[in-house]
Amino acid sequence: MLTLKNLQKLIYQICIQSFDMKGSPYHDFEESDRYPKKQEKKIAYLWGGQLAQLAAVAGQKQWFDTVVFTAEGENCPAAQVSPFVEIVYKDTQDAVQAIMDSWVDAVTAEWENVPASLAKAISEAGIDMFPNWRVYNLVQHRATEKEAIINCFNGDKDSVVNFTRVNRQNADHDIYRAFEDIWPGILKTARDGYDGKGQQKINTKDDLDTYIANVREEQSQLESLTSTWATTQDIMKFKKGREYVDFDEVECIYEEQQKDFYEISVMVARSSNGDIVSFDPAYNKHEKGILTESIMPAWESGDERITPEVIEKAKAMAEQLTEKYAWDEGIIWLVGVEMFVLKDGSIKINEIAPRPHNSGHPTEYSHDYSQYELLNLAITWQKLPTPKLIKKVHLDNMLSDEVLSIPGINEKTWEEERIHDKWFGVYEYTDGNWNFIVTKDYGKWKPGFLKWDSDEQEVKWQRKRWHMNTISNLNPDLLEKFYKKTT
Repeated sequence: MLTLKNLQKLIYQICIQSFDMKGSPYHDFEESDRYPKKQEKKIAYLWGGQLAQLAAVAGQKQWFDTVVFTAEGENCPAAQVSPFVEIVYKDTQDAVQAIMDSWVDAVTAEWENVPASLAKAISEAGIDMFPNWRVYNLVQHRATEKEAIINCFNGDKDSVVNFTRVNRQNADHDIYRAFEDIWPGILKTARDGYDGKGQQKINTKDDLDTYIANVREEQSQLESLTSTWATTQDIMKFKKGREYVDFDEVECIYEEQQKDFYEISVMVARSSNGDIVSFDPAYNKHEKGILTESIMPAWESGDERITPEVIEKAKAMAEQLTEKYAWDEGIIWLVGVEMFVLKDGSIKINEIAPRPHNSGHPTEYSHDYSQYELLNLAITWQKLPTPKLIKKVHLDNMLSDEVLSIPGINEKTWEEERIHDKWFGVYEYTDGNWNFIVTKDYGKWKPGFLKWDSDEQEVKWQRKRWHMNTISNLNPDLLEKFYKKTT
C-alpha cells in the first residue's frame, strides 16, 4: 500500500540513503525456496560487533534491508557487510534522530548493555525496539536480573544461583556475612561484567582477607595518586588497570560457586503472536570465566550426566522464562539462557542474554534455521519456524593469545588482516598473496569455519577473538534416545 510514510521512505532510499550511509554493498544472495522475495522491512542493529555482523548477513539472506548503528565506524565487523551510520550511544537525542532519519522498521541490539534510556527513547519515538527497554533495565544489573528470573518461577529462589547483594556503604560487613552464608563464592560486579572481567573467586576466609587487603592497598595507591599533580588521564589509566574490584565504589553481588556441575544454554525466541520456539541445548566449557567450547546438541558432548529428563526440563525452564520475564508483558525477543545442572539433576539459571549468544553460533550449521534468522523474523512480526536439528557442531573459541600465535597475525597487523578476511575466514599475506590459513596446527578443527569476533581497536589479552565451528553427523543412537522425550 502506498501511504505517505512509505512514499517518504521510498524517496529516502532512492535519493538519500546511498549518499547518507557508508558501508560495504550487500552480498548478492539469490532467491531461495525459503526466502523467495524481498521483504518490505528494514532492520537496524545497535553496536557493530560480530553478533550484529552475522545477524545482518542472515537478514540479507532473508531479503531484509539492514543498517548498523555503531560508534566504532567503518572498521567494525558489521560495517564490513552492511550499510552503517556512526552515532554516539550516550547522545540519546542525536542517536534517535539518526535512527528515525534512516526509516527503519525494527531495532535490536547485539549487546545487553545498550543504554536502557536509549532503548526507551527509541520506543517513545514510535520505532519498534526489541526487546523493550525494561528488559535492558533489568539484565544490566546482576541482582535485578536474578530477581526477575525468580519471579518467572513464582518466587522459587532455587531457580537461580544463590546470591546476595553487597552494599557499598557496608561492603566489608556484607561480604563477610555473605561468605559465612554461601561459600565458596564469587564476588562479581553487579554491572558491566563480561569474559571473566570483574569477577574474583573466594574459596576460603584467608582468600577473602587477602582480597580485601589488596582492594584497600589499591585504594591507598589511588589516593596517593590523586593527592599529587597526576593528570586525569593518569588517574583513569590507573583505575582501568586495577586488578581488584573496588567494592566501595562499584556495586557488587556475592554469588555461590557451584560444585560438581556442568553448564548448558538454550536459545529461545518469542514472536509477536506469543509463539515460543527453542533450539536444542548446547554444552559449554569455560576457562577463567570465558566460554572456550560449545557442543551442539549438548548430549553429543559424551557427558553421561546429561539425560533426556535434564534436556526436557532445561528447555521447559528456558521457554517459561522467555514467556514470563519482565512482568509477563509479551516480550518479542531472542534470549540465551545459561544454566548450571547440578549433581542431583536440578537446574539453576545463572544468567540470561537478550540477544544472539556466543553459544548459539553453532546454530548456523546445527539447525535448519539459525539464531540470527529467528531473531530477524521475530522482530519483524513474523511467524517463527521450529528449528530442526540436522548436524553436530563443536565450537572452539580462540582467545587473544592463541590468535597472536597464528603466523602473520600480531598487534600491528590484526586490523589489516580482519578487513581482508571479511566475515568468514582468516588469511595470511605471503609473497604478495592472501592465502587462507588453517595450518596443520589447527587441523583438528577441519572441516570448519573460522570467523572473526573482534570489534575493538586493539587486541586485549584473554578475550574471545575468533571461533571455529566443526561440523559432523549426529549420532543416530543418541538422536533417537533424546528425541523420544523432547519432541
